[in-house]
Amino acid sequence: LEYENKKIVLMDFSYVKPGSEFVDVIKKAKELISHFEPGAALTLIDVTNSEFDLDIIDILSDFARQNTPFVRASAVLGATGIHELARKSIEDLSNREFKTFTNREEALKWLSRQ
Repeated sequence: LEYENKKIVLMDFSYVKPGSEFVDVIKKAKELISHFEPGAALTLIDVTNSEFDLDIIDILSDFARQNTPFVRASAVLGATGIHELARKSIEDLSNREFKTFTNREEALKWLSRQ
């Protein structure tokens, strides 16, 4: 995804339930992020109406820890209720901040300025 001449890795988990589709999105994102220089990747994580379980939170935490060296900034879209608890848990486990947004345009603007 490109926004204001910045490349942004979109991880679209919207409407996804726990299972192979979640893992497929993570695999694709891992591949994309690995091509960035350390500290250069901008990521937008859309969790709108998705469902998490403890296994998915563990997988996302491991993924966040592994890609932290490559990521400059991360925005999360659609985090409410359980998503917000998961976001905080993943932040703690990965030692990284994920800024939350309710609007995709605002998230993209924020990322493009990082």
